[in-house]
Amino acid sequence: MNIPLLSVVVVNWNAGAWLSECASRLFNSDTDLALWVVDNASSDNSIEQLRERYAHESRLHIIQNHHNRGFAAACNQGIESSQSDFILLLNPDCLVEENTLSVLLELLQKQHDIAMLGCRIVDQNGKEDGNANRPLPTPKRVREALFHPQALFSEAGRSVTQQGLQFSECISGSFMLARRTAVEQVGLLDENYFMHWEDVDWCMRFQKQGLKLAYAPQVSVTHIGGVCSTRTPYRILWYKQKGLLKYLHKFAEDDYTFGLKILLHLGLPLRFSLLVLNSWLKRLTP
Repeated sequence: MNIPLLSVVVVNWNAGAWLSECASRLFNSDTDLALWVVDNASSDNSIEQLRERYAHESRLHIIQNHHNRGFAAACNQGIESSQSDFILLLNPDCLVEENTLSVLLELLQKQHDIAMLGCRIVDQNGKEDGNANRPLPTPKRVREALFHPQALFSEAGRSVTQQGLQFSECISGSFMLARRTAVEQVGLLDENYFMHWEDVDWCMRFQKQGLKLAYAPQVSVTHIGGVCSTRTPYRILWYKQKGLLKYLHKFAEDDYTFGLKILLHLGLPLRFSLLVLNSWLKRLTP
């Protein structure tokens, strides 16, 4: 059996027509790949649309869960089912260009010191996503972010607009291209995160193993954003707050003073409540 160079793992939960569009871009790329779609018990017809559109596509593999196992667990299903030397975790609302994957794979094949690679991510209006290349969160940054949310991943001199390959502390979970050998060394994503922060956790674990992450701004993907989260916005906000606390307990316990613990355990739920209130007020405002 021919094993493709790249296995793309896409976790789907009610992504609608964007899932099929994502698959279309992948199949029309110039890369030898297999697509593993892991569906977390979607209630829309996204999987039916995909099956109908690609009924005779041998590169497509679909795993359907009977309940929503969470993003990390579903990613792990795809990783374990695939056999390629390279693995791409891709959101179902991310659209690659024809040469995006081939350029990045060639880069990885030339630079063997890079274990995982991200690229430039833009929205439909061309606005860049700063999460594509960011520093890892520290307790200090988290404390500042309680009052200034943009401070969490900000750092002087770090920019997604710089040209040329850059080594990175943390890349976006919407597009993570990794060597299988590195994944086997680090381990799968932590399934204790239902969704959000599992990507940051993975980046931290890569670095703790002495493996390098990099960001390649010379190619880009378009990330529509929010396609799978618009149905449950408050639940998503809660998972973000919960995941942050889990991440800090796991990696920053030594820097986690008693005062900071109190501040975060009180401040994060308060911040969550304010975000929900603000969202409600926006809905009520004509």
